[in-house]
Amino acid sequence: MSTFTFEIVRRGEKPAVADVLTLPDGRLIWRQVEALALLIEPPEETFIQVKNDKQETVIRAGVTTSLASIHQCPCLSCPLKKALAKRSAAGGPVSEFRYGRFLFDRTTIYPCEKGAEAEDLEALS
Repeated sequence: MSTFTFEIVRRGEKPAVADVLTLPDGRLIWRQVEALALLIEPPEETFIQVKNDKQETVIRAGVTTSLASIHQCPCLSCPLKKALAKRSAAGGPVSEFRYGRFLFDRTTIYPCEKGAEAEDLEALS
């Protein structure tokens, strides 16, 4: 188990801590970045930075890149993909997506995170 600090970084501002999570598997970090990206408006010139328990940056990704990553997920049943569609339809973050309210099980590694092939993922949907 490792502890990670998720920060929102906007140009010209100090990083703001969005969450501190202890995760059982490092593969779960990126999903948290994507979920946080769903909540940020405007996405332009905004980054999500993740630091480990040694305060070393392990991820720094643009919000726009994180949103595009959700769109590219081959898993048709991806809960973040459904949330992204809702966000897009609303023209921005949807008020029901507060960071304290999660869109997925934080402890489950979804098939798309295990490296499953697209045809395997379609069978699960």
